Amino acid sequence: MKETIEQSLRELVEPVLETYNAFLVEIIARGERNSKIVEIFIDTEKGIDAKTISEINKEINRRLSEVDIIKGTYRLSVSSPGLDRPLKIVQQYKKNVGRDLEVHYLVDGQSQKMVGKLIDAGDSAFTIELDESTIKEFEYNTIKKAFIKLPW
Repeated sequence: MKETIEQSLRELVEPVLETYNAFLVEIIARGERNSKIVEIFIDTEKGIDAKTISEINKEINRRLSEVDIIKGTYRLSVSSPGLDRPLKIVQQYKKNVGRDLEVHYLVDGQSQKMVGKLIDAGDSAFTIELDESTIKEFEYNTIKKAFIKLPW
């Protein structure tokens, strides 16, 4: 099986992130053969600042210049996912316990939406509180997308 650019980038990026106690949220490689855009979204348990992102960006760029993962020219963008991007990995759910969450999921092939406070995030499922007497548990693999519900 042929390895994708994203898989190769993951192998290059993850050791860099470990040195900063950061984790990889998502890699998106898009664009034409000679002008790729590579977006790498990262975070830490306590959030990530611009200085750390800049240092990680420089290190990833340095390592990319030493290997031949991306053919042609490319633009590298390393950033935090921001609150407006969907949650992608378990660490993001764990980090956001206590915040309001908008969850999109399927029931009998129909899309449903639920909003509640994220009260627990385990390794295979998370729980939201809809009101004082109603809680709902979701397995991660049943979620179409989930967002932090912004207070404004």
